[in-house]
Amino acid sequence: MNLVHVIGGRGGLMFTRAKIADAPAVSFYFEGELMSGREGDTIAAALLLADEPVLRNSFVSHSPRAPFCMIGNCFECAVEVDGIDGVQACLTPLREGMRINRSPTQPIKAKTA
Repeated sequence: MNLVHVIGGRGGLMFTRAKIADAPAVSFYFEGELMSGREGDTIAAALLLADEPVLRNSFVSHSPRAPFCMIGNCFECAVEVDGIDGVQACLTPLREGMRINRSPTQPIKAKTA
């Protein structure tokens, strides 16, 4: 699995690969836009590297939410994958042709793609 380093800064966060990977490219769609990641990336890692941090809105306050723990505990990264809502982007490996959308604003139920 490819890892992502988080480099903090006053202007925000920047994400970069922890190791140089010659892994094959994987094409996927996020909100209908064609994007590319690497084999071994999780959905969350690929989206963070593509500068797409907001994956859903809070179902209480409707504020934007982004991946937080990256280990499956918090559900802040829940997205809709191929029509299945509540998929944890931090735990789900990227697959060729996936169609990923921001999760609708509703309570999240744990599911895997």
